[in-house]
Amino acid sequence: MDVSSVIPVLLFLIIGEGVISQKQGDVGSPLVSGPLKICPHAEDITPCVCINGPREFSIDCSAVQQQDRLIEVFQAHFPHPEMSSFYLNSNKYIKVLGEGLFVNTTFQEIHVRNSELQNIQQGVILGLEDTLVELDLFNSHIDSFQVDLSSLTILERLQLDFNYLRGLPELKSDTLTHLSLGGNLFSEIPSGSFDNVPALTKLSIEKLSIEMIQPGLFDSLLHLSELRLDDNNLTSLTQNAINLPSSNVHFIDLYGNPLAMVEPDAINVGGGKPTLYLGGTQLHILEEAVWRPLLEKEVQVLLAGLDLSCGCELSWLVEDAALLRRLPMAACTDGRLLTDLNPEDYAEC
Repeated sequence: MDVSSVIPVLLFLIIGEGVISQKQGDVGSPLVSGPLKICPHAEDITPCVCINGPREFSIDCSAVQQQDRLIEVFQAHFPHPEMSSFYLNSNKYIKVLGEGLFVNTTFQEIHVRNSELQNIQQGVILGLEDTLVELDLFNSHIDSFQVDLSSLTILERLQLDFNYLRGLPELKSDTLTHLSLGGNLFSEIPSGSFDNVPALTKLSIEKLSIEMIQPGLFDSLLHLSELRLDDNNLTSLTQNAINLPSSNVHFIDLYGNPLAMVEPDAINVGGGKPTLYLGGTQLHILEEAVWRPLLEKEVQVLLAGLDLSCGCELSWLVEDAALLRRLPMAACTDGRLLTDLNPEDYAEC
């Protein structure tokens, strides 16, 4: 075969692949479509593993069993210290991420999930202030969180759910959009707690045994689209308890609360035609003053599984087919769907 005809084919294959992944510890010159990335020598970082692929240049230290060894790994020479992610998942040995651990490397994401980690110190983020986008500490043993979020200038996602926090950590960030705090040991969220995280779009505070929401707690969240409050201990919602001024509200989850009473104007949405999930609550009566304003804003209210009273107190609703369509699968105590009720049966109300 003519060599001149082979060269274009080889070039096409190389460009089509984009990146040929480099093996861990190989300090040769891999073919890449972007800047060259070189892993540390394998023996310098074992049992950590360098992940070098087309979309990820990361280090996985999930197999580390000694605190001192983790420190030694990050004192090794990293030819390219700008990495995408650090992983420490399902690890039973590392209890603390201490000050200066990542001083010679940078990450966009830190993932420590299903672990025995108890403490992440403020100093661990030295050098990450302008690179860290996600801090994921899901389902660990965190009982102390000392990180100053305001120093992380591009942080967007913080997952602290299902840990051992006994109080709400200080929340101050102009960039944070996703915050998960559910499943911790605190049950009170003071007024103003979210005033310094104005960019939030998703907030999860489920499974916290919350008994009351301070009126106006969410007033400052002008961009919130999803709010999870499921499986708390809310028995009632007072006026302005859930006031979401965002014009893009998508989903509000109150499932599993022993909720029996909702005051007028307890739930307000700026717009977005959200879904309001109220399954697993103890609501039985749909008062017009409470629910008509929400239904007229095209909020879809999910009440499936509840035994609703369908006496004359429901006459305001059964005559309006448009509003009934926003209560899919809602049913009376006798099993009849609200959408199947006959308006003529309410003529005497």
